Amino acid sequence: MYTSLLRAVGVLMLVALIAVGVEAARTYSTQTSEPMPADDTGEVACTADAKQCPDGSFVGRTGPDCSFAPCPSNSSEQTVCTDEMKQAAFCTMEYAPVCGRVEVQCVTEPCDPVPETFSNGCTACAEGNVISYTAGACETQVE
Repeated sequence: MYTSLLRAVGVLMLVALIAVGVEAARTYSTQTSEPMPADDTGEVACTADAKQCPDGSFVGRTGPDCSFAPCPSNSSEQTVCTDEMKQAAFCTMEYAPVCGRVEVQCVTEPCDPVPETFSNGCTACAEGNVISYTAGACETQVE
């Protein structure tokens, strides 16, 4: 009698453990990179995963749709900061340096944009006064 009771309890525990495992696997497999509302303001939070680019660098997800940021190119192709990019509430902390063209205000006459290195394209555009950026850190000018 005692052994059959232990056997029944063991079987119930095994069934419960399997059920918990199946539920955990189902929950894990349905996690997506869809934006998750962070609060009532409509801001979103993206997952913190990264994608490795062909050049060996890594890029993270960016808003508003949490898609992966484009891989840096070896060309000097400029990316123009759109109004949507300038209003980014969150940027990843990845280091994929870009050279931003920062718009400055001059008193006497119009000034050319000033190059400044940012940690990534999202942080450059989120600065607000960056017009565009190219992949890679800005070259320092020796005078």
